[in-house]
This record gives sequence, structure tokens and C-alpha cells, in this order.
Amino acid sequence: MPVPIRTCLPVLLLSATLAAHAGWEGEAEASADFSRGNSRSDAWRVDLDVAKRTDHDRSSMLIEARRERAASDEGAVELVNERYLVSPKYERWRDGDDRYYGFVDPELKYNRFSYLKHRNSLIVGAGLRDAVFERGKLTLEVGPGYRRTVHSDDTRSNAPLLVVRNRFDYPIGDSIDFFQTLQLEYSRHEDLAELGVGLKSKLSEHFSVKFRVDWTYSEPVDSLTRRLDTESRFSVAYEF
Repeated sequence: MPVPIRTCLPVLLLSATLAAHAGWEGEAEASADFSRGNSRSDAWRVDLDVAKRTDHDRSSMLIEARRERAASDEGAVELVNERYLVSPKYERWRDGDDRYYGFVDPELKYNRFSYLKHRNSLIVGAGLRDAVFERGKLTLEVGPGYRRTVHSDDTRSNAPLLVVRNRFDYPIGDSIDFFQTLQLEYSRHEDLAELGVGLKSKLSEHFSVKFRVDWTYSEPVDSLTRRLDTESRFSVAYEF
């Protein structure tokens, strides 16, 4: 049974403390999300993103828990989904130059109420890190993979997958950064494109606030339905 979402924030904060004592670096984040478009829902979300590196490799772990509510046709607010995601990732490079690297990125996703009950994938690819454009830095990754999906009616689908993604960071001032993310996915069962832009403002050495907007377009190959969602997210982050 999934961990109740109300317990996730203290658990993640404890995990962040333990990870920091173990020599890992990262960020714990609590967010309020507002989706409009194909869906109309509000959500609370907590994330923990930790990493540890050596001269030749980097290991990281992303954990996410999200609780989503929406209004029914009668006007009552109902729980429509709980999502849990775990994504360990391993990167390795040669000769101490981490700008060019290979990576292995598995992802395990569980949706409590969605028609996509389980979605597990594995991506193996190559990346370019911190390419400099004036003061900005760009990270780009591309790779093939494989995805296995279990639907709510217990039907299963398997398909090869191609992923292209990037992140661009640009400092605006001493304490404010602009960032942009892009993820493109193509598989036999669904195409997806997600573009995000946002601002991050540091409040202190460890705390910051963020605001971002994501546009997500998905098109299941086996239907004529096209979906476009806009999600606004406000978050508070603790860096260690």
C-alpha cells in the first residue's frame, strides 16, 4: 500500500537530513500545483532529489509524491489521483571531464487512481553537461529506452521509447535564476512533449522559492484524443 501523502513531507525531510550527513547533495521541495486545460485539478507535491559524485561518475535519486484533487460535476472536490515516482540514475564519464557522459536512467511510476496503474521505463543514453551560452548553461540528453505499462484493468503494453531532454539555466541577478526544461518522448503507444519555464529566488544559503509553468502535450497513438495541459507550480525548496 502506498505511503499516505501527508506523511511524505516529514519522511523526505528526514531523508534529506540523513543524505546530507552521508555526503550526498541535493534538494527537498514542497509544491502546490494548479493544472488547467485537458484536466482541471489542484495538487500538493513533495520531491527529493539527491546526488553523489566522484571524479568519474555520479549517482542520483529522484523521489516524488503527488496528491491531486479536482471538482466533480456536482461541485464536490474529490481525490482523483495519487502518484509516486522513484528514479535512480547513474552517469559515468572518462578522463575527469564530466561534460560528456553516458547514463542509465530507470523510472518506476505508480498511479493510485489513474488508468495508468504502473509505468516503468529504462533509458540508456548520452549527455552533454554545462555547455556555456554567455552566462547560461545548457544540459542535453538523448537516448533510446523501453517502457512497460500496466493499466487499471490489468492490461499490459510494452514499447520501445526515444527520449530527448534538456535544461537551461541563466542567472538574472545575484539571487534570481531563470530556468527552462524540455522533455520529448516518442513510443508506439504515446507521444509526449513537455516544456517548462520558471524562476528561482534564493532566500538564504539553504532555502529558495520557485515559480514555474509547464505545458504538456500528449497524444495516445491508439486514439484521436489530443491533450494539452498547463500547470503552474509554486514551491519552497531546501538545498543541502
